Amino acid sequence: MHSRLKAFHFATQPENDAFGLGFAALLDLCIIVGLFVWLSSRFTFSPGIPIDLSQSERALQGIPCAAVLTVAGKDALFLEGDRFKLNDIAPALRMLVKREKGAVSLLLKMNKSSNMATFLSICEIAQANGIQSVQIASGLANQGSPKN
Repeated sequence: MHSRLKAFHFATQPENDAFGLGFAALLDLCIIVGLFVWLSSRFTFSPGIPIDLSQSERALQGIPCAAVLTVAGKDALFLEGDRFKLNDIAPALRMLVKREKGAVSLLLKMNKSSNMATFLSICEIAQANGIQSVQIASGLANQGSPKN
């Protein structure tokens, strides 16, 4: 039998066994990685106000407070031995202002895990009910509610 097909003459071994990347492939890889990092990163701008605390050997001093309000949880407040909810604290603060007859300062005791929204709500309620200033004191994060 005679065949008209010719052999393909494939090489049995590759001629170059060394692994390498060309310059164009390496440049493409760097551009892809750069775009991925640039587009997947988060840009966070803090809109807060920087505060420079004075550097002195004395501790920070506050002003005398008429009462201490302790925040024990999201909706548990203690004022002068009584337990209140956030929505029920306004009448007690009004009574405190009437009793003190003048500028009233409130010391707010919170732990580090307290919610900022709770703090701001308390400040708004205090201002609406005649409290002149609110000071904040923080304790340890694992501090529990006060014992009665």
